[in-house]
Amino acid sequence: DKSGFTLGSAAQDNRARSFAQFLRGMSLGYMAMVHDSAAITDPTTGAEEAGELKGYPEVAAAAMDAFDKSITAANAGGAGSGGFPLPASWIPSSTSFTAPEFVRLVRSYRARIRANMARTPAERAAVNWDLVIADAQAGITADHDNITNTINGPFDTPRAQLYSYTTWHQMTPFVIGMADNSGSYAAWIAKSLAERGSDGAFFMTTPDLRFPQGATRAAQQADFPITQCNGASTVCKRYFVNRATGSDNFSGNGWGWSNYDHARFFSWRTSGDATGQNGKLVFMTKTEIDLLQAEGQYHKNNLAAVLTLVNASRVRSGLPALTAADKTTQVPGGADCVPKVPVGPAFTTIACGNLFEALKYEKRMETAYTHFGAWFFDMRGWGDLAAGTGTDWPVPYQDLQARGRTSDLIYSTGGANTHSAARGTYGW
Repeated sequence: DKSGFTLGSAAQDNRARSFAQFLRGMSLGYMAMVHDSAAITDPTTGAEEAGELKGYPEVAAAAMDAFDKSITAANAGGAGSGGFPLPASWIPSSTSFTAPEFVRLVRSYRARIRANMARTPAERAAVNWDLVIADAQAGITADHDNITNTINGPFDTPRAQLYSYTTWHQMTPFVIGMADNSGSYAAWIAKSLAERGSDGAFFMTTPDLRFPQGATRAAQQADFPITQCNGASTVCKRYFVNRATGSDNFSGNGWGWSNYDHARFFSWRTSGDATGQNGKLVFMTKTEIDLLQAEGQYHKNNLAAVLTLVNASRVRSGLPALTAADKTTQVPGGADCVPKVPVGPAFTTIACGNLFEALKYEKRMETAYTHFGAWFFDMRGWGDLAAGTGTDWPVPYQDLQARGRTSDLIYSTGGANTHSAARGTYGW
């Protein structure tokens, strides 16, 4: 900017500037969400400069500033050729990113990153929810997809590994059990952690249509065989599948075993739009952005707005609409209520959740396997992680060595965060 260099026109300069600041905001934002500390880079940073390590709040602020600059440049337009829309190779997608559409995407990512920076419930409550709400309301209007390509990338190997459909996709009873109406979850929660799974993998029934329907495992397998998703560009009937009998290759602790795999994007893995892993894949759902707004409205006590936003995916999934605009009333459904949550002080019994638990349940179901760290970042901020779970990562040792720091200083700049979760909402 200071050198006076131009790509040829004001329109092309602003397009490039907007995209570059978006990438800088994404990089800094995810570094701040994941790590205790990071270096902050900007257009003035030299190629050989390591940069001073800053704590994640300061890195997060730099990310928000980069997003602001991206939006400003996109809205500036300018004369000449080479302006918006973005070249299709920059973000391969079924969306043509005109300046307004690109701004919607930037604001959606800004809402996600701003809300998910928190390490604790106190930090989550202190988020500037007015800004999250504003970004969510001005965010994407439909699911955002990327068009993947196993030959040319850039979204090939990581996504292929994520959707490998091995034990990676086995769903933990701790969370999916909240949808159960058979009594299995109640009996499972009543046991000690060591005993859970001792009698085999977890089986459940539920009115939630994102799960296979039927009173037996065979019935659920017949309701939704995963082969139903083999066709190109196929929308799977359910988000979850009861895996075929005989494919129960369990590993790890018994309390993690269930009969259920996440299968929402299985069609992309097997067939894509024509061939496997080639074609449209959801990278950000409209429902996620709506539920970010819902959480903001909850913190602002605009509970009628929360009902509308949560009910959109809830009712679509066969669950009864929420009607009580308060923070204590249990969700409707009686014995069939969803979600059911463990309750203190012993956390060996369950009860129907309230409005916020319904919001959290919808967020988990709708964001599973849609992006990096989806459940982790939310559950970290909500206080739902198992006790002792790391809440962020230290600075990589290579970055410490480049700055002359010793390994005992890996958490030296991130602030008062203790870096591990306390026993939280569900007593885990």
